[in-house]
Amino acid sequence: MKVSIIDYISETANRYNIIAEDFYRRKGKLRKIEIFYLDKFISYLSGDKVLDLGCGTGKDTAYLLSHGLDVYGLDLSSEMLKLAERHEPKLKNRLYKMDMRDMEFDEIFDGIWANSSLVHFNPNDRTKMLKKCYFALKPQGILHVCHQNFWNPKRFLRAVKYRKKYYFFDGRHFFPEDIFGLKKQIKNAGFDIIEIEFEHNIPISSWLRAYAKK
Repeated sequence: MKVSIIDYISETANRYNIIAEDFYRRKGKLRKIEIFYLDKFISYLSGDKVLDLGCGTGKDTAYLLSHGLDVYGLDLSSEMLKLAERHEPKLKNRLYKMDMRDMEFDEIFDGIWANSSLVHFNPNDRTKMLKKCYFALKPQGILHVCHQNFWNPKRFLRAVKYRKKYYFFDGRHFFPEDIFGLKKQIKNAGFDIIEIEFEHNIPISSWLRAYAKK
């Protein structure tokens, strides 16, 4: 039976509810490379209202807030949001449980930070989400996307048995992409690419990083 659009996203969010504590223990602190890309995002902004799309445990949200930005976070995992508020009390009243697919903002934000969240959407749904980001941004607004690199050996080997850019791991659905595919999807949503690169400038690194302007 084919998994429906609602099921595969909800299944992933439910799994994050279960693994939230372990996820925080492993990834609850910012790495130096993450701070580098956050600072680059901040440098591109022309205003201070920012959306952290798929904010998870709130570490990126908290960093953006500490730099004077009026930032809000969305996530579908209630347990991840609880962890975020527990460890970052200053984020209270800034975090909201929402399915990204229900997002209907109209030119509200100066920037959208989508860090490792759109990887859970298949290519067609990801393009729809990128268009929602486009409409949510003010003119000249900035989008950052961090996405799994399909050509990273670990991602590639996990996807081999599915014979496409997809794998199911630890109860979650992942759709890694190559740099050309991600660039095309962002451009098709209406954005102008500012830059897109491999993390650490290594073609087989785990992550792709893209910055785009409305």
